[in-house]
Amino acid sequence: MKISPRQLDAFLKAPSSGIRAVLIFGPDHGLVKERADTLADAIVPDRNDPFRIAHLPGSILSDDPARLADEAAAIPMTGGRRLVRVQEASDSTSVACEALTRQALGDSFVVVEAGDLPTRSSLRKLFESHESLAAIPCYVEDEGNIAQLIRRELGTHGISIAPDALEALSENLIGDRGLARQELAKLILYMGAEKQVSMVEVVACSGDSTALSMDVPIMAAASGNIAELDRALERLFAEGAQAVGLLRVAQNHFRRLALTRARMDNGEDVSRAMKALQPQVFFKQEAPFRAQAMRWTAKAIQQALEGLVQTEVQCKRNGPAPETLCAHALYAVAGLARRLR
Repeated sequence: MKISPRQLDAFLKAPSSGIRAVLIFGPDHGLVKERADTLADAIVPDRNDPFRIAHLPGSILSDDPARLADEAAAIPMTGGRRLVRVQEASDSTSVACEALTRQALGDSFVVVEAGDLPTRSSLRKLFESHESLAAIPCYVEDEGNIAQLIRRELGTHGISIAPDALEALSENLIGDRGLARQELAKLILYMGAEKQVSMVEVVACSGDSTALSMDVPIMAAASGNIAELDRALERLFAEGAQAVGLLRVAQNHFRRLALTRARMDNGEDVSRAMKALQPQVFFKQEAPFRAQAMRWTAKAIQQALEGLVQTEVQCKRNGPAPETLCAHALYAVAGLARRLR
């Protein structure tokens, strides 16, 4: 069965009694792990209990499918529910998981973690269709969801955040929930006794992190700087940046360019048009953003946006690597920028 967003929070804290196993999958690996941990804690509160918890890599189950059912059927020496966690599962794990629907497992529970799975995936189909199994997708979150996470995490420490800082931080933490939490923990530590986060603290705390450097390839592409785009993409993907997250940051940049260009086409000068943006352009990016607004036409901006949106759709299908698709889209943007000179 599929777990809807409306059911999700309650299900993770107290899974339905008729469910034997849950598949948690998607491109946001940090969110997959976070939800798997939350669900596991509901079954066995002590994550280090060696008698009640078993960990199995998906590769083992490909060679020995019966191992999963055997582990799930084992009776803990100390009593209580048995939890089996399977990491890095794939379609080759389907046979082992299918056996769970035919064997008596008592009070045991299985949590299966996987990366992005297409709709035709045998593993995904199994968990979505069987009444005793459940599937939870973990797609890349949008800025609104990330903003909620930021406000919630900062709020637990009595820290507030300025609107422009929240916008910038939300945009740059898209792609991996785990990385977002790491960056927030670093920011909270950096704040110390201070209770108001501004753009100054966001920039000062960002360092060379992957999440907060996504703007570099975007600015390079929009400026037609292919050499800088090469360097930035190589570094970001080597550090684990998510292609979909990068594409969404790029889309947001071009939507802001579109708003600026529209005001300019209605007679406003570029500086006045830029000041109308909320949040305003980060001061270190004002000069390149101004140059881009003056170079890009409304038609060209729309063309770039359509290409970026279509590429995001393609990244969610089974085909070329998302990083390859993302890179091609940004090189196309850079090529278009160079032709506008």
